[in-house]
Amino acid sequence: MYKDVPVSNPENSLFQYQNFQSRARLDARLWLNCRQALVKCLLIEVRGLGEVKDPETKVLQELADCRQYCIEGLGEAEACGDLEVQADFLYQGALLNIMEGKSQENTISLIEDAIMLLNKVPKLSIPTQQQLVTCMVLKTDLQAAERDNDSVLFTEKTLVQYLSAQQLILKQMETLGEEIQHYFPQGEKSFYSTPISPMKNIYISHMLRLAQVKLRIGHAMARNAAKYIRNGTDKDPVVLWTEVLGVLTTALELSQASVSREANLEAEILFNLGKVERMLVLHGKVQPRKAAETLLQAIKTSFRNDHDLGLMRQAYLEVALVYLFAVGQVILKPNGSLEIIQDGMDDTASVRPGTMDSVKSKATSTKSYKSKKDRLSSRAKSGKSEDMDDSEKHRRAAYVAIRCATAVAQAQRSRMLLIGDTVVTSQPLSETAQDDIPDFLSLDLVSVYTLGKKKKKYKNEIEEELAPLIEAQETKKVETYEEQVSRTKDTAKELGWIHILGYQTILQRMCFTATVSASSTKKNKQEDMAEELGDLGPGFDLGFISHAQYDTSLNHDVVRSMLLCGSWIGRLNRLHTYLASNLSVYSATCCGIYPPSMLTLPVPALPKMDLEVICRSYSQNQTNPGDMDPSIPLAITADPGKPLPPPGSNMEPYMPSDRPVTSPTEPQVALQFYQPSLEETDPLNPDAKGPDSRVLLLYALFKKTTQPTVQGLQWISMAQLNDLHDRLAVLGQRGEISLQEKQKKEPVAPSPTPSTKAKKTQRIKALSPKVQRDEQLETLLMQCITDVMSLLGMVSEPEPSNLPIDIPFEVSKTNIRCLENLFDPSFGALICGGEMVKWLLKVVHTSDTSLSKESTKDTAASSPTKELTKESLRESIATN
Repeated sequence: MYKDVPVSNPENSLFQYQNFQSRARLDARLWLNCRQALVKCLLIEVRGLGEVKDPETKVLQELADCRQYCIEGLGEAEACGDLEVQADFLYQGALLNIMEGKSQENTISLIEDAIMLLNKVPKLSIPTQQQLVTCMVLKTDLQAAERDNDSVLFTEKTLVQYLSAQQLILKQMETLGEEIQHYFPQGEKSFYSTPISPMKNIYISHMLRLAQVKLRIGHAMARNAAKYIRNGTDKDPVVLWTEVLGVLTTALELSQASVSREANLEAEILFNLGKVERMLVLHGKVQPRKAAETLLQAIKTSFRNDHDLGLMRQAYLEVALVYLFAVGQVILKPNGSLEIIQDGMDDTASVRPGTMDSVKSKATSTKSYKSKKDRLSSRAKSGKSEDMDDSEKHRRAAYVAIRCATAVAQAQRSRMLLIGDTVVTSQPLSETAQDDIPDFLSLDLVSVYTLGKKKKKYKNEIEEELAPLIEAQETKKVETYEEQVSRTKDTAKELGWIHILGYQTILQRMCFTATVSASSTKKNKQEDMAEELGDLGPGFDLGFISHAQYDTSLNHDVVRSMLLCGSWIGRLNRLHTYLASNLSVYSATCCGIYPPSMLTLPVPALPKMDLEVICRSYSQNQTNPGDMDPSIPLAITADPGKPLPPPGSNMEPYMPSDRPVTSPTEPQVALQFYQPSLEETDPLNPDAKGPDSRVLLLYALFKKTTQPTVQGLQWISMAQLNDLHDRLAVLGQRGEISLQEKQKKEPVAPSPTPSTKAKKTQRIKALSPKVQRDEQLETLLMQCITDVMSLLGMVSEPEPSNLPIDIPFEVSKTNIRCLENLFDPSFGALICGGEMVKWLLKVVHTSDTSLSKESTKDTAASSPTKELTKESLRESIATN
């Protein structure tokens, strides 16, 4: 595994005898400890950008590569017969593979070798016991991140492994003096096992590791519960979700009570808690505003710390689903399917045969939420429009949540494209930005060129041979850490924004499991499928392939954040603050939206529901008697009854204005695509999996009419969406080649005495031929427009490409690019103004109505879409 790593030869050392004498006077244990400390220090340094200055290094580095020290230490530990140290060097090598993006197979094999060595030790030390648990959890995470999606019961295996790791942690804590409460020692409810509150020692590192393992247990249990409900189970779904809720609540309490808190861990726990509470909301056991409050807390925690745009976008979509259920647009069916009820329908017409019982149970379990008829009739009787009722507040909140998710998705896309913008990356750093460069950034990027022994040029070979003797007699000055940091910061002033943005990208890759490795186990399978199913159709022949037959769904069987990313998350937090303060383009386009006030609705004081949640509270460990003393000033304060924010939280972060999101001024269309993470399915296609899976399209429309805001959702085909986006991408490439943007001509002042010659010239210009249209491009665009209507349910089958109708908007590069971004399954988009918006408003409204009418038919219908004739399709487009 380390065959390509060069190992230094001690025979080439000039001071071979001195080195031998020094090692002879050191104990083997002390020597190995020193080498371990050196490897751990080198692992803290992030060197992923390579040569960031000039290829000629002006200093001589006395330290070798970290991987070289790992292989040398492994050989020395093997010679000494120390299995624990051998396992530690294997573990450090695995971490180095993760940092450098090496193959997952090699990384997992290193971890397995470390676990095998540790299992051979009869009595492990306490640090090595923690390392064994860490190796077990890390191995399971990596296997879940890179697995194939063929096995639906994969999370059952990961749950067993996480429970084994939890058992070891609890056993270690019990050895250290903590009292552990075990639930059903036979293993039936072992996921509830936890230390008794209050804990005696909150400074042990086991607490944070236990919280991380509890998160993974709760996540695996949630995935299993969703799969059981979808496949049919005898257990009560409410009981399954309640068990997950108790495990995640305990994980949050443990994390908040631990001294070594991690903000990204708490944000992810809150995010998973909100998703589980949303499922209980669908069963009528939790108030919708309570679930929305948990999700918004996850957004706020991430916003003030690592600023994880992916988590914030998913949380906003979850909030939108919660509020759409609160207004009656979503109904949960017994098999876990989500049935959508459009706004344009009556309650009696919206329910298909066989679903009346579920609707009645929903109405009786949530008596505080009136039906749509009651709300409309009461509003008509009262005639009060100054105060919005709960239904209107929930509708407005769902609309704002979808738009916030779209704004965050736009920030994600802008951040990905920012590093390729030469206008931005070529800008020099301002004086303020140069002075504010973080210390860790300068040390990681330029220390290899600044710190070390300066290279010297010798006149002849005799002077070079005598140089070591002369230098040995000279007195060397030892620089302090502050002096070294100052030198590196001075050198870092020569860096550009491309280096800083690239460094941030490397940190983000190391912090999330989705990008932990450069390799993928699905690559070969996808290449084989591309050879057979990669045709986009006639005309789309620019080298693109169709992804319609690929399984492009996200891997929800693994948690988002890496197990050992605490130090990297801290750097991400500081780097985000630095970029938002010093790079105007970053602060304007790459920052998420802080939750607007209209999303935070007060939770009503309703009677407590019959929900038995088994969890453990550690509130006594979260408060310090000194915190209650008003005479002691605190840097960070919290609301009464709530824990303090995690350490390192930026309480005054940069917040973009939310006015464009909450108060638009022109017609707009915002589309978002939600991939269900808890096995929610379309009731008309409950068995759709893989490439044929269904995703939720959430839309937020703004019209200048009596009903300005419209929000809703519908099920669409993932295969059709991928195929449409691939075609639009090809169309965008053709547009870049054949289309030219119109340039505004400067007005020319008319001549006071026009001549006859000028008039003739004007007459000739008027008769000049027009620019030739690209008819093939317009034909392909018409196919994509037909695909859009088919995707939204307006037509059951795509119309022929030679349909004799006009394109409802101008054929330009900007419009094609906007249409491609709008139907990008990864981000979605928001577009405003213009003919395209008018057409999309009409299309979404028409598809909404067609779906509403179709849903009143019998459940035996094969498709929820309404079939339109060629004449009706032509009429719907021409009316725009």
